[in-house]
Amino acid sequence: MIAVRYRKLRVGSEWFSIPTNVSRVTSEKFNGWQVRFKAAPEHNAFFSDSKYGGVQPAFDAATAHAEKHRPVYDCKCKPDAGVTLVDRVTPEGIRFHFVVHGVHRKQAPVHIRVGVLGKFRRKDFDAAERKALKLRQKRVADRAREIQLARRA
Repeated sequence: MIAVRYRKLRVGSEWFSIPTNVSRVTSEKFNGWQVRFKAAPEHNAFFSDSKYGGVQPAFDAATAHAEKHRPVYDCKCKPDAGVTLVDRVTPEGIRFHFVVHGVHRKQAPVHIRVGVLGKFRRKDFDAAERKALKLRQKRVADRAREIQLARRA
């Protein structure tokens, strides 16, 4: 999701706290607010002051439109991002496990045990890796769903 930052803008005698991707367009022919997202697919919308009956109603419509259509980005990284293979030397040998990292700070990492080197088969290792990747994908999907639900509320 795009991080929303706000900036102050004065229009006439009023001050507006403008979110990311909303800008003021002023020209001789028309005045209004533009909502623009450059992410694929590109999205543009214009909210004219004359159509909405003033600067404030047009601004309210533009910010509501921006919140509704703000894109939630998928992770554009390797499929195994957020999953780390860890080896640790123990008295019984080198122990391997996968760490599935949290999607946000409050989510604790999960450790998926593989076993001790020389005492597990390749298919056990592959099964643990698939389990870790599947868990990570589920965590990312759940977080995206949480964001969508929070946006609707």
